[in-house]
Amino acid sequence: MKQSYQINFYFIKYLVFFILFSCADGNKEVIHQGECEGYDNWEESDYKLPWPVGDSYKVLQGNCSSFSHIGTNRFAYDFDMSIGSTITAVRAGEVIEVEESFEDGNGCPNANIIKIEHDDDTVAEYHHLTKDGALVEKGDTVAQGDEIAESGNTGCSTTPHLHFQVWIDSNYEDTIPVNFSNTDSNPRGLVEGEDYEAE
Repeated sequence: MKQSYQINFYFIKYLVFFILFSCADGNKEVIHQGECEGYDNWEESDYKLPWPVGDSYKVLQGNCSSFSHIGTNRFAYDFDMSIGSTITAVRAGEVIEVEESFEDGNGCPNANIIKIEHDDDTVAEYHHLTKDGALVEKGDTVAQGDEIAESGNTGCSTTPHLHFQVWIDSNYEDTIPVNFSNTDSNPRGLVEGEDYEAE
């Protein structure tokens, strides 16, 4: 009985957070709804998949989805990664934020996270990391492909996965479309439900 109550409690917390999150952007969400354009040539993309060469992961949720990748977060990806999977830097940059104190399965809203600022002021966000899963510290400089974290299941997460997105700058007002040069063709970003191997 106690376990059932706990599951229902976390479900309700997640549902409330999702409703608040969906409404938080107000008019901005309406403006962005359905807008999923602006991708660069994937073969010349500055970005590489956020996992080691040879590894392959499925896209649980892609860009501009009808679930939670909407509004300012419309260009996010969710990757199906088990707890402890290695995450690598999609681009070189400086680590500007690290949080790794939360336990896996803790529920909304607190998630472990790493943010890395690139030389064009864009900021990559790696979300839902495992407890003590950061392999870098704030102020570190990382190269593209460096191991930076271990994936997890913290915060508003219904299953272990990596939530990844790139913000236009450190004001975090909007995300940008990103595709990847080291995998199969993805001219309009990665396709939900497909597996992608890092080459």
